[in-house]
Amino acid sequence: MPNPNALVARVSRVGPTAPAATPPTVAVAAAPERIAIDFEGDRSAVLPPGRRARTWRDMLEFTRTSNLPAYVEIDPETTVITRVLIPFRARVLTLQSVGENIEVTFVESHARHHLLRSNPDFQDMLNKLEGGRIDGIELLVTASRDEHEIIDVRPPPTGDPAVDAYEDPPPSVVSEAQATQLFNDMAALTCDPFTVPSPCIPFLFPDDGCYARAHEMCRLMRLQGIEAEKIWIFGGLHPATSNHPDCAVGWWYHVAPTLLVNTMAGTEKRVIDPSLMSGPATENDWRTRQADPAATFEYTDQRPFWPHNGGNDDDYSLTNQYLQEKRLLLQDRVNDYGALPFACPIVKQLQFIVDRSTFGQDEATAMLANANPAVIHAALFITLDGFTPQELGITAATPTMPPSIKPALNVNPVPAQMEIRAAQMSLEDPVHLIRRQRITWIYEVRFTGTGAFGFVGDTQTLNLTATMSGQAASASLLLIKQPNPFEIDGQTHWLSTDLRVFQINQGQSKFAATMGATPADAPAFIQQVVNNLNSGATGGQTFDNDLSTNQQTSKLELAEAVSGTKVFNFAVARVRYIGTLQAADVRVFFRLFPVSTTSLAYDTATAYRRGGMGGTTVPLLGLNGGNLASIPCFAAARVDSATTALDAQTDATNLKTIPASPTERHVYFGAWLDINQTAPQFPLNAAPPDGPWAANRKSVQELVRGQHQCLVAEIVFDPAPIPSNANPGTSDKLAQRNLAIVESSNPGVVGSRRIPQTFEIRPTSDRLPAEALADELMIDWGRTPVGSIATLHLPTMNAEEVLEMAARTYRTDHLALIDEHTLQIRTGGMSWIPLSRGVDVNVPGMLTIDLPPTVRAGQAFTVVVRQVTGQVARAPGVVALAAATGRFGRHVLGSFQITIPVRHKEVLLAPEQRLLSTLRWIERSIPSNDRWYTTFQRYVRQVAMRVDGLGGDSTAVTPSPSGDWQVPGPGPGPGPTTPGSVTCRSFAITVAALLAMLVILLGIGTSAVQIVLAVLALVLLVVVGHGWVTTCRPSIGRLLMTLGLGLVAGVILLLLLRAGGP
Repeated sequence: MPNPNALVARVSRVGPTAPAATPPTVAVAAAPERIAIDFEGDRSAVLPPGRRARTWRDMLEFTRTSNLPAYVEIDPETTVITRVLIPFRARVLTLQSVGENIEVTFVESHARHHLLRSNPDFQDMLNKLEGGRIDGIELLVTASRDEHEIIDVRPPPTGDPAVDAYEDPPPSVVSEAQATQLFNDMAALTCDPFTVPSPCIPFLFPDDGCYARAHEMCRLMRLQGIEAEKIWIFGGLHPATSNHPDCAVGWWYHVAPTLLVNTMAGTEKRVIDPSLMSGPATENDWRTRQADPAATFEYTDQRPFWPHNGGNDDDYSLTNQYLQEKRLLLQDRVNDYGALPFACPIVKQLQFIVDRSTFGQDEATAMLANANPAVIHAALFITLDGFTPQELGITAATPTMPPSIKPALNVNPVPAQMEIRAAQMSLEDPVHLIRRQRITWIYEVRFTGTGAFGFVGDTQTLNLTATMSGQAASASLLLIKQPNPFEIDGQTHWLSTDLRVFQINQGQSKFAATMGATPADAPAFIQQVVNNLNSGATGGQTFDNDLSTNQQTSKLELAEAVSGTKVFNFAVARVRYIGTLQAADVRVFFRLFPVSTTSLAYDTATAYRRGGMGGTTVPLLGLNGGNLASIPCFAAARVDSATTALDAQTDATNLKTIPASPTERHVYFGAWLDINQTAPQFPLNAAPPDGPWAANRKSVQELVRGQHQCLVAEIVFDPAPIPSNANPGTSDKLAQRNLAIVESSNPGVVGSRRIPQTFEIRPTSDRLPAEALADELMIDWGRTPVGSIATLHLPTMNAEEVLEMAARTYRTDHLALIDEHTLQIRTGGMSWIPLSRGVDVNVPGMLTIDLPPTVRAGQAFTVVVRQVTGQVARAPGVVALAAATGRFGRHVLGSFQITIPVRHKEVLLAPEQRLLSTLRWIERSIPSNDRWYTTFQRYVRQVAMRVDGLGGDSTAVTPSPSGDWQVPGPGPGPGPTTPGSVTCRSFAITVAALLAMLVILLGIGTSAVQIVLAVLALVLLVVVGHGWVTTCRPSIGRLLMTLGLGLVAGVILLLLLRAGGP
């Protein structure tokens, strides 16, 4: 079999073990029972928790009673079974070539099976199948369940069906089944390392104490009427074990009980040793397990406590003493290191993770004009796995910056006036420096001039090699100097210095343009801003001085108005150009991603779709698996998508010809970001993708999925296309502006210090080969204070699966299970979370950070979330090389940053109430079958907790697109009304009253007047109810409660009227 973790063997026993232990101090879901499976040949494994366990247990029991081996794949570190298949007996009917593969039909199956030529055992299995067909003999075949791909072919088993595993043993010699049961009885007494309750046996502390463990097991077996013996082994013993941080221990002797077992070959000794073995073991297997083939044995009865006649312990007082000591040592160990087992074997690896793989001469020149040296932060990372910080000489939890201990980095050729410098080191577990963990060095690129671009030609590849502690890694960067329009990112690519945003109130001015009072005035305003910036007629204001790059001072407004004043959001992009020829038809496309995201890879078939009519090119809705991925924004008014396709959109302001210039020329483009507008625009799932849509349209506000979004500006210049899979960190024609700021109170109750942030990520592609590394979330906690608690909610991912992936990948235990889709993350340093596989469709998520009560006003923290992937960029040519070089290893797919300023709660309450009102308005527009439904509900609940924690009453905050939840009656301006809490409450009371009146009128008589009044009440009920539903969007629960109150009130009043009548 090509899979080294696969096993085809008979099952000897199927049975449960004790539930897995969980720390009492960590809030986790109840640990599921693990079901142990024993196979012939002294192999054992356990089934994973969850729904699959019961089914797989039944499948394995079926193979046992059917005299069939089972096909299982077993994780080598955890011994957890990850796959179960049932082989089948079959005779080959036909073999036929279909493309590169062979299609196989069997007499005993009507399914068509496939033998893949890519299987390493292809020829061997084909020979067996062909031989079976010619000879007409039966074969045992294993195939995948869904694809029917053949993965194993062998002769069928012989012999009678499996014997029942629970027959009574004779009094002095036990059966193999009884020996297994006794072994399991002993293993079930393994200590929970977090609680170590007596009288458990500390098998998980392998360093010392075998004498006490063996003596206790002999005592317990004697209580069952079984007299055991002891076997002693002497030598240079060095067994591997996942219960020690170094994955091995060193002994000069070891002891364990033995049983006489009746086997088919006669009576043999079997060793009972749960500290090393997974079942009763032969003497030779036990010796092999201890890694010294020259070790010698001695045999005694069960009385000796020490070797070489060193003494007995007839009253078990020494046994109890030493067991208690080792229990406490075990507990102390997990207090330092976390839950067992440790990740074994130790994987030692050095690797690059490249974020910025390309550097342009024009960008360096522009940055040097502002500061020397020009610094690009976090351009790349080097990670080292398999070592403790202490092994490397790191002795402080917060090492000096820049770090003195770092990999040796060689750059070839050596670039002039350019330095790649280790600026920072981050530990996965800054607290426990004696624990193996991933150590990350963060590198910045510094230019003191442009000498690095003195090469001949348009590009120069820099080959990077890093070495440390016997490990090596390589990557490459690309220097380019093509003269075409570009944007620069500055120090941090997700906060591009050439893409900026601002909000402005009605009646205010900026760049000598005044914003009107209605949405219809917004396109003219941004067009005037762009024209004034390009002509210099800005009244003294400048792009650099009057559009802040600071997240805290340039955040946008999601609500339509603040205190009754209309607010509008805009973006401006600066494009730079140096060239001897003019750059004709330069366009900038502005795309708003509805939520913070790491999935910004350039793909014109998904998020970066484009179209147009009559030679005009415009951005279209970005779609990913049928879901909305990005929303185009323009300086021009949007077309009416109810009657007009999006291809008919025009945006003349963002189409320009840039004159030739020997020095850097700046040209400006802009767009209205209508994220807080209520006019319907696009359906949630666009069909047809480009419209028109006569129904089911939603406003841009209703399509966003969080307080904060992500904006990307794309330079479209046909002579220099953007390569596929580029991102804002690798292309000078993609600029990103991160828009995430969540404030905390000073210090406040827990709710006020809760920081929720919604986002989207891309799962690890299920199209990658099996050996490919999973994508990872790389969370840099920065200076987030000690004591912070974070949770990661991924509703489409199995949290237990992520935990299992993490256990196999990382040394540290920084994740804990909260529920089936939520993990708790220990903050500090750098956290890594593997992402399970899925189709290439973005999935929602939410990161919540609870800051400790020690935070104070004036502080600010930043958390950076990056998605690391190993996929390869696909694009030909020199321009493609600019994005692809350095991306054949690990690289950053996308990033977003959460900025957390700490302020007084009095300042925060009103904006948070406005946000909650707006989010509740958006929440009502999300259908229950939408992928965001449950996550957005969770998000809104947490924002409500923030309102309560800041001293407000979240129950009084009603849905409103304007955020003015206290204002009664309709809000200002055209479009849907803006209800306040009084308005919606009045609607509900009126509906209940009309329903009560209708019940009374129908119940007191049938005169003509009463019938007319009942009809009028019914008409009013329908009209008012429709207004209530469309204006306030009450929840199903509130609808039912209101209708129920009306019915009950009507019935009670009717009964009272009848009781008081004649």
